[in-house]
Formats: sequence, structure tokens, C-alpha cells
Amino acid sequence: MEESSMKIREILMSMALATTIGTHGVSAQLPNLAEALGALEADGTIEGFVRVGGTAVTDAEVRIRELGLRVAVGEDGSFSLTGRPGNYVLEAESPRWGTGSVDVAIASAATTSVVVELTPVFLMNELLVTTVPGIVRQDRAYQATTVLTSRDLLKIGQSSLGETLGNTPGLTSTYFGPGSSRPIIRGIGGDRVKMLVNGLDVGDASSTSPDHTVALEPRLAEQIEVVRGPASLLYGSSAVGGVVNVLDNAIARDLPTKRFSGFLEGLGGTVANERTGSVGMTSRFGKLVVTGSGLLRRSDDFAIPGYATLEADHRDEHEVLGVMANSSIEGQSGTLGATYVGERGYFGMSVSDQWSNYGVPGHAHHEEDDDHDDDHDEDHDEDHDEEGVRIDLDKTRVNLEGGFVFGGSDFESGFKNLNLKFAQNDYLHEELEEDDVHTTFDNQSYEGRVESDHALSDHISGSLGMSFSARDFKVTGDEAFVPATETRNKAIFLYENVSLTNVLDLQLGSRIEQQDVNTVAKSLDDRTFEAFSNSVGLRWTPSGSTSFVLSGSRSAKMPTAEELYANGPHLATGAFEVGDSNLEIEKANSLEATLNYTASRFRSSASLYNNDFKDYIYLAEHHDDDHDDDHDDDDHDDDHDDDHDDDHDDDHDDHELPEFHYEQGDARFQGFEFESEFDLIQSNGSFGSPHLTLGFMSDAVIGKLTEHHDDNHDDDHDDEGDNYVPRLPAYRIGGSLAYAQGLFSGDVEVRYSGRQGKVAHEEEITEAFTMVDASVTYRLFSGDVFHDISLVVRNLTNTDARLHTSFQKEIAPLPGREVSLVYRMNF
Repeated sequence: MEESSMKIREILMSMALATTIGTHGVSAQLPNLAEALGALEADGTIEGFVRVGGTAVTDAEVRIRELGLRVAVGEDGSFSLTGRPGNYVLEAESPRWGTGSVDVAIASAATTSVVVELTPVFLMNELLVTTVPGIVRQDRAYQATTVLTSRDLLKIGQSSLGETLGNTPGLTSTYFGPGSSRPIIRGIGGDRVKMLVNGLDVGDASSTSPDHTVALEPRLAEQIEVVRGPASLLYGSSAVGGVVNVLDNAIARDLPTKRFSGFLEGLGGTVANERTGSVGMTSRFGKLVVTGSGLLRRSDDFAIPGYATLEADHRDEHEVLGVMANSSIEGQSGTLGATYVGERGYFGMSVSDQWSNYGVPGHAHHEEDDDHDDDHDEDHDEDHDEEGVRIDLDKTRVNLEGGFVFGGSDFESGFKNLNLKFAQNDYLHEELEEDDVHTTFDNQSYEGRVESDHALSDHISGSLGMSFSARDFKVTGDEAFVPATETRNKAIFLYENVSLTNVLDLQLGSRIEQQDVNTVAKSLDDRTFEAFSNSVGLRWTPSGSTSFVLSGSRSAKMPTAEELYANGPHLATGAFEVGDSNLEIEKANSLEATLNYTASRFRSSASLYNNDFKDYIYLAEHHDDDHDDDHDDDDHDDDHDDDHDDDHDDDHDDHELPEFHYEQGDARFQGFEFESEFDLIQSNGSFGSPHLTLGFMSDAVIGKLTEHHDDNHDDDHDDEGDNYVPRLPAYRIGGSLAYAQGLFSGDVEVRYSGRQGKVAHEEEITEAFTMVDASVTYRLFSGDVFHDISLVVRNLTNTDARLHTSFQKEIAPLPGREVSLVYRMNF
């Protein structure tokens, strides 16, 4: 530990020294910082026009996100923005004509002219992503990314985040019913995929169990960004598999161009008789911006093509054909925010509350005298009278956020801005059966980030930041499988972008992180972990149409409280889980290559990746028949804590659940993602000209345990057939056809999910299926107000489809055919 601490201190000193030297002695000038900032370099101006072909666009807004600048164009499509000298991406968007972006360079005391051309359709790689270092277009990021806008979410937004994102390349979901579905990225999920809201942890209990939903509302999002692959550098231990960042406008980051704006939306769906309504508004009072939003949702049990239970001999005689029992949802969300926006910065606060009550298909608590076996094929008559388990969730979140853009100073290579974020979460959910509370999950957490971008020279720029977080987690009741714990985390990170030549760029980054996990259980040891992550990326851009990125990283995942201290029945996973307080840090060495190509009619992106895990933490079935007597060997005594003082061994016998231990081994995940677009008919830029695009996607991942570090496998265990990780996503191939003309747009998408025969020990094979979805949208204008009316059809052929990634795949299929009508008014 002393040697590790010394290493940490040496690295910190090196980073501090490098930053000090690189910024031309900034540290030495700190006493005179006010004087230095007072010697401001003159701002520059960007002016120009927004056009479609030769036609001026009169209803567009132009913005530079990094500077917090936004203006509406004039009657001739002209605009002017003044801000700090530097290189930025300028965006323009019109509800009638589409979007466009262009790279701009603001020069000191000078005016630069540009013309922004809009395209009437949303083209692949054109959208900006903010979750990676800097603000860049998708095709310029060092990692594979996906961006969904509010226009995308109008058609694909669903009640859970996992189902909303499940059809994007590289992503699928845990699917524990429509109320609970968490994203899986490249075959990796749980605590290895970080869920963020505006860049900070969502603060729920979704990573602890697949039946726990991600506590946020996708239909209220302005944008959802996904980073596919390790993102530990910026977001810590829980981002070793990737990041999903949900962005909203609860805190305004610039002044809106209208004094009052907002939306009103209604949705009705047939498959579950869904009724959802939402509203949002933004009001400007001078430099004060007030925002608010709300949503109400009601849905019944959803329809399915056949029976819920896959195997006929496992079906309950009371099971109803065509209905997924206990899958209904009720929910409501609300957010209120206020922000002061000045000339060079902003500071805001928002408060949100979410309540949800949803059914968990196939998940039931049982009394101690119930006989419950692994296959659920006995005593259904006695248990059927019990209602299914429902989860009643309530979460309150307080957000603080601020940003300040420094003026140019007499030391040009200085800090450009300072960004602050803080969120506090109060999360509680109760698992109910017949209105009785059986288990309660209580999660109190907060997280803060401080980050500052800097420019060391014209060719070197980056960011230095720190983060801190705390989590107090407690489970009580029938499924109290983990003791109360306190987790504290702190980290510092640094990344630099180096322009080596006009076509070659280098990105370097490092993160140092410390995590303390403390438990109230007297028999268990507290743990402290220190981890070091780093990354390197090389981007080659031989032309404006082609870019190639090669990136590598070494990421660290620190064990969670559940992995360290679990000791009890966990019915969602169908296992009696036993943790290991001696687990070591999991390490991942990742390599990824991405090729992006854009031509006049063709756009494509292809990624290959390889992730090698050392000391990979996973649940493995314990094969020792004498497990009733060996809990003490793992330091899990009967006096676990005040909430775990019952005899877990007796509880284990009553439930007859198989015993699974958290163990460590080596693992490898390899795969690819490919997506492309080809314009069969290309719009000529005039309003009403047709545009027809053919799309294609494919992805696949293979995950294997390459070495077991435990002694509990049978001697005759077939490693060749059993070393696949469980619930591995099946390979997918898909095609789409999208048409747009004037105010009308429509699309048809076909996706084939292959048969998953690469299964873990005693895991069942999942059969292939084909999904067909379609939608049409018409946009109406009435002055500054526009209306979107969308008709969306999912699972057009009413296919019985089951996700191999779901714990519930044998008893809970995906919903059947659904027809939804969505209306949205934007004002």
C-alpha cells in the first residue's frame, strides 16, 4: 500500500509539473491571476449567412456551444457572433430546412466570414458529441459514438433507456420487461457501463440488479449520447465498458433567442394501451432563464404473439395467451430549473423528481414454506394466487452547474474556461407484492466535477479536471443480499490533444482514482483501492472525406460493494449470491480501430475492437455440494449486520436457489460495428425536392472467459463449450430505407438478430428473429409554431422475439405488434 501511494504521489507531481511548464508558468502567476485575466486579448467576430443552395434561411438559430453563444438569423439569413479567439464548431438549425455545421476560427480583433449550408435530412456523422473530450462531430471523435436527437426520440423514445437505445449499433439491453431495461454496450453491462445525466452519474440502483430501471425519462431528453468502449479516463471505474449520457435543458447554457418557447407532446400506443403526455417550457427574463418539464405515463400489460413461457411443459395452466402478465407501468416526472446567463458564463440549478410503479414479469417473492425450484415447474397452483412483484420508485435529484469562459490574456497559452457540476440524488424503491413491502433499496449519493480546458500552444490543447463522489447504499427486507455500505471516490484526470501535422493528431490522457468501500458488517473488512488509467489515440485525416482512428487504453474497474459483500438470495438473477471481500482491481487493455468515410452520396463508419480483461469479476456457479457449511470460510457470518442477522443458509435452503460466487478470471471481448448510408435520390437543396437513403448496419461480439481463477469447476467441465460469458448478444444485420420530401418523411427498417448458440455452461440457446419497424411523420407550420404528427409501427409482423441478453428470455418475450400515434407541438 505504501509503495502504491508513493507511485500515486509521483504521478500527481509529474502531471502537475507538466501542466505548470506547459502553461508558461501559470502556477507562478497565480498571485497575479486577476491582473493577468484583466489584460484581455480582444475578442473576434464570426459573421455570415445560413443558406440552402442559393436560398437564404430565415428561421435558423446559430450557436457555438463552447462559448455559450446563440443567435437567431436575420431576415436575409445573416448572423454575427463575438467571442474568445480560438477554433470552434459552429452549428445552425432550422425546423423547416434542417441542420448544418462548419469549423470556424475566431481571430483576435478580426472579423471572419462563413456560409453555413443546411441539409434537409439528418446525415450520419454530422451531429456533435459532448461526452468525449472536447465538443466534436461524431466522425472526429477518438471513440465510436452514437448521438440521438429529440427528433429521433420522437419516434424511438420508449419508457426505458435500454429499449430506447437497443437497436443502435453495438448496443442491446437487459430487458426485464418494459419498465426495466438497461443498456448493454458491446456485450458489457451492469457496473461497467456508466449512466449519466448531463455528465454526472444518474444516482440510482440500476447497476445492482437487472430488474431495477435506469431512473430517468428518455422522452424528456434533448439528446442522448453513447460512447462505445472504455471511457474511464473522464468518468471513472464504472465506465470501462462505455457511457450513456442523457442531456436535457433543465439548466440553460446560453440565452434562448425567444422569450418563451416549449413543446407539448402526446402519445398513444396499442400494444399496452399506453397513454403518455409531456410538456416543456423555457422562459427568458433578461439574463435569467427558467425551465420546466413534466411527463405522465400509464400503460397496461402488453400484448405478445403467443404464450410468455417459451417451453410448453413449463407453463402454468393459468397463463393467458397473448398477454405478458404484470408488465404494466405508471409513472410521472417533473423538473424545474433556473439559470443566470452572463456574457462569459452561466450558473444554474435544477430540481427533478421521478416516480414510477412498474411490474416485474416472472419475479415473485415466496413465503418460507413455498417449494420453489430452479425450473419453476412445481407448485404453481399454490403460488399463482400471489400477485407479481412491482417496484415503486421515487427519486429526487438536485443539480448545480456553472461555466465561465475566460477572455484571451497576455499569456495566450492559458486556461480557456472553468466548468463546475454537482448533483445530489435521493433514491428509494420498494419491491411490493400484494401491496406489502418485501425489500427496500435506499441509495443516497452525490457527485461533483471541476474541469478546465487549456491551450498550451496553437497545436496543443486539453483539459485538466477532478471529480469526487459518495454513495450510501442500504438494502433491507427479504432480498437484503448485501450489507449497508458507504463508498467514497475521488479522482484527477488530464488529457491533451496534439496536432502533429495537418493530417495527423494525437490524444493522450491519464486518470488517477481512489475508492474507499466501508461496510457496517463487523465481520467484513473495509477496502481501499487505487487505480491508474491511461489512453492514447491517433487520428489520421488524409482528406476531408476520410478519417482513421487507432486508439488504445488501459482501464481499471474497482470492485463494487455488491461484488465484495453480497451474501443472500437475489431472485432477479435466480441465484444465492456470495461476494468476495478479497477481490482485486479488474484491469482492461483495449484496442480499437475506426474508419469513417464520407462522400457526396455515401457515408460509412466501421469499428473493430478487442478488450482483454485481467481479473475480470463475474458470477460463477458454486459446485461444492457442501455449500451450506462453507459461508464462514468467506467471512460471511450470521451476524452480517443489523439487516442481515437472519440465517442466510436457512434462507438459501428455503429458496433452493443455486449458489453463485463472485470470482475473478481473465476474459476477452472482440467484435465489430458497421453502419452506412447511400443516397439513392439526393435532394437538390430546394424545399420539396425528394431525398431517398438506403441504410445498412451490422454488429457482433464474442466474449469468453480465457482463464478461470477458481477451484469450483468440475474436472470434466468442457472449457471449449462453456467458456463463453453468459447472455452474450447475438449478431445482427439490418437495413433501412428512409424518404424525405418537404414536410413529409418516412422510413422502414428490417433487423435480423441471429441464433445465439455461443452459450455459457447450462445456458439455453436463443433462436433468431426478424423485426420490421416503420414510421411516417408530417410537419405542419403555423407561424413560429410547428407540429409533428408521427405514426410509428413496431414489430410489424408480430414476431415472437426474445433477447439472449435478458435473464427473462424464457418467460418474457418482447412486445408484439404496436401502432403508436405521436403528436408534438413546438412553440
